[in-house]
Amino acid sequence: MEKFIKENWFKVAIACAAILLGISTFYSFIILPLRNTQIAQQQKCADAAEKFFKDEEGTNSNIADYTSHWNLKLNKCFSEIQARVFSNGNFLTEKSLYDVFERKQYGSFSSMTPEVRGPVVCITLSDGSPGSRSTCGSEEEYDEFVESYMDN
Repeated sequence: MEKFIKENWFKVAIACAAILLGISTFYSFIILPLRNTQIAQQQKCADAAEKFFKDEEGTNSNIADYTSHWNLKLNKCFSEIQARVFSNGNFLTEKSLYDVFERKQYGSFSSMTPEVRGPVVCITLSDGSPGSRSTCGSEEEYDEFVESYMDN
Protein backbone atom coordinates (compact mmCIF):
# COMPACT_ATOMS: atom_id res chain seq x y z
CA MET A 1 0.00 0.00 0.00
CA GLU A 2 2.83 2.41 0.85
CA LYS A 3 4.47 1.70 -2.48
CA PHE A 4 1.20 2.40 -4.27
CA ILE A 5 0.76 5.73 -2.44
CA LYS A 6 4.39 6.77 -3.12
CA GLU A 7 4.04 5.97 -6.82
CA ASN A 8 0.55 7.46 -7.17
CA TRP A 9 0.49 10.23 -4.58
CA PHE A 10 -0.68 12.80 -7.09
CA LYS A 11 -3.60 10.61 -8.24
CA VAL A 12 -4.54 9.91 -4.60
CA ALA A 13 -4.44 13.65 -3.83
CA ILE A 14 -6.63 14.40 -6.87
CA ALA A 15 -9.09 11.65 -5.86
CA CYS A 16 -9.29 13.04 -2.29
CA ALA A 17 -9.81 16.56 -3.62
CA ALA A 18 -12.56 15.32 -5.96
CA ILE A 19 -14.31 13.54 -3.07
CA LEU A 20 -14.13 16.68 -0.91
CA LEU A 21 -15.40 18.81 -3.79
CA GLY A 22 -18.28 16.38 -4.34
CA ILE A 23 -19.27 16.43 -0.67
CA SER A 24 -19.04 20.22 -0.57
CA THR A 25 -21.13 20.56 -3.72
CA PHE A 26 -23.76 18.14 -2.41
CA TYR A 27 -23.98 20.06 0.86
CA SER A 28 -24.16 23.45 -0.87
CA PHE A 29 -26.69 22.57 -3.55
CA ILE A 30 -28.82 19.93 -1.84
CA ILE A 31 -28.60 20.10 1.96
CA LEU A 32 -28.49 23.90 2.52
CA PRO A 33 -31.41 24.74 0.19
CA LEU A 34 -33.47 21.94 1.75
CA ARG A 35 -32.68 23.22 5.23
CA ASN A 36 -33.52 26.80 4.22
CA THR A 37 -36.82 25.61 2.75
CA GLN A 38 -37.64 23.78 5.98
CA ILE A 39 -36.85 26.87 8.04
CA ALA A 40 -39.04 28.98 5.73
CA GLN A 41 -41.88 26.45 6.05
CA GLN A 42 -41.56 26.44 9.84
CA GLN A 43 -41.71 30.26 9.92
CA LYS A 44 -44.69 30.35 7.55
CA CYS A 45 -46.40 27.78 9.78
CA ALA A 46 -45.67 29.77 12.95
CA ASP A 47 -47.05 32.97 11.39
CA ALA A 48 -50.17 31.24 10.08
CA ALA A 49 -50.75 29.47 13.43
CA GLU A 50 -50.57 32.80 15.26
CA LYS A 51 -53.18 34.29 12.91
CA PHE A 52 -55.32 31.15 13.18
CA PHE A 53 -55.15 31.34 16.98
CA LYS A 54 -56.22 34.98 17.00
CA ASP A 55 -59.07 34.21 14.58
CA GLU A 56 -60.26 31.24 16.68
CA GLU A 57 -59.85 32.68 20.17
CA GLY A 58 -60.33 36.40 19.59
CA THR A 59 -60.74 38.10 22.96
CA ASN A 60 -60.32 34.78 24.81
CA SER A 61 -56.61 34.72 24.03
CA ASN A 62 -55.83 35.72 27.63
CA ILE A 63 -57.11 32.31 28.84
CA ALA A 64 -55.80 30.29 25.91
CA ASP A 65 -52.47 29.51 24.34
CA TYR A 66 -51.24 27.63 21.29
CA THR A 67 -48.27 25.77 19.89
CA SER A 68 -47.46 25.19 16.24
CA HIS A 69 -45.41 22.64 14.36
CA TRP A 70 -44.47 22.09 10.71
CA ASN A 71 -44.81 18.35 10.15
CA LEU A 72 -42.21 17.45 7.49
CA LYS A 73 -43.53 13.96 6.90
CA LEU A 74 -47.11 15.10 6.24
CA ASN A 75 -46.09 18.47 4.78
CA LYS A 76 -48.67 20.19 6.99
CA CYS A 77 -48.82 22.91 9.61
CA PHE A 78 -50.46 21.86 12.88
CA SER A 79 -51.48 23.95 15.86
CA GLU A 80 -52.80 22.87 19.22
CA ILE A 81 -54.92 25.41 21.06
CA GLN A 82 -55.34 24.94 24.80
CA ALA A 83 -57.73 26.87 27.02
CA ARG A 84 -58.61 26.66 30.67
CA VAL A 85 -61.79 28.35 31.88
CA PHE A 86 -63.14 28.66 35.42
CA SER A 87 -66.90 28.15 35.48
CA ASN A 88 -69.31 27.30 38.33
CA GLY A 89 -66.49 26.36 40.68
CA ASN A 90 -64.86 24.04 38.14
CA PHE A 91 -62.04 24.33 35.67
CA LEU A 92 -62.91 23.40 32.12
CA THR A 93 -59.86 22.31 30.13
CA GLU A 94 -60.15 22.33 26.36
CA LYS A 95 -57.55 21.26 23.80
CA SER A 96 -57.92 21.15 20.03
CA LEU A 97 -55.55 20.11 17.24
CA TYR A 98 -55.89 21.77 13.83
CA ASP A 99 -54.35 21.66 10.39
CA VAL A 100 -53.79 25.40 10.12
CA PHE A 101 -53.79 25.84 6.34
CA GLU A 102 -56.76 23.57 5.65
CA ARG A 103 -58.50 24.72 8.86
CA LYS A 104 -59.43 21.12 9.66
CA GLN A 105 -59.82 19.93 13.22
CA TYR A 106 -57.89 16.71 13.94
CA GLY A 107 -58.80 16.28 17.58
CA SER A 108 -60.59 17.72 20.56
CA PHE A 109 -60.40 17.10 24.29
CA SER A 110 -62.50 18.65 27.08
CA SER A 111 -62.70 17.83 30.75
CA MET A 112 -63.97 19.48 33.89
CA THR A 113 -62.42 19.28 37.36
CA PRO A 114 -62.70 18.71 40.28
CA GLU A 115 -66.21 17.13 40.30
CA VAL A 116 -66.09 15.42 36.94
CA ARG A 117 -63.18 13.06 36.42
CA GLY A 118 -62.15 11.88 33.01
CA PRO A 119 -62.92 13.43 29.66
CA VAL A 120 -66.21 15.06 28.88
CA VAL A 121 -65.32 14.89 25.20
CA CYS A 122 -62.31 13.24 23.60
CA ILE A 123 -62.35 12.86 19.83
CA THR A 124 -59.57 12.18 17.34
CA LEU A 125 -59.74 12.36 13.55
CA SER A 126 -56.67 10.67 12.10
CA ASP A 127 -56.90 12.42 8.71
CA GLY A 128 -59.07 15.39 9.68
CA SER A 129 -62.23 13.95 8.13
CA PRO A 130 -65.39 12.90 9.99
CA GLY A 131 -64.97 9.37 8.62
CA SER A 132 -61.74 8.94 10.59
CA ARG A 133 -63.38 9.86 13.90
CA SER A 134 -62.67 7.80 16.99
CA THR A 135 -62.96 8.45 20.70
CA CYS A 136 -60.18 8.43 23.25
CA GLY A 137 -60.49 7.48 26.87
CA SER A 138 -58.15 9.88 28.61
CA GLU A 139 -56.19 13.09 28.34
CA GLU A 140 -53.00 11.03 28.10
CA GLU A 141 -54.39 9.15 25.10
CA TYR A 142 -55.35 12.45 23.46
CA ASP A 143 -51.88 13.89 24.17
CA GLU A 144 -50.24 10.83 22.55
CA PHE A 145 -52.42 11.35 19.47
CA VAL A 146 -51.41 15.02 19.29
CA GLU A 147 -47.74 14.18 19.78
CA SER A 148 -47.81 11.97 16.68
CA TYR A 149 -48.59 15.11 14.61
CA MET A 150 -46.53 17.65 16.55
CA ASP A 151 -43.32 15.70 17.10
CA ASN A 152 -41.54 14.99 13.81
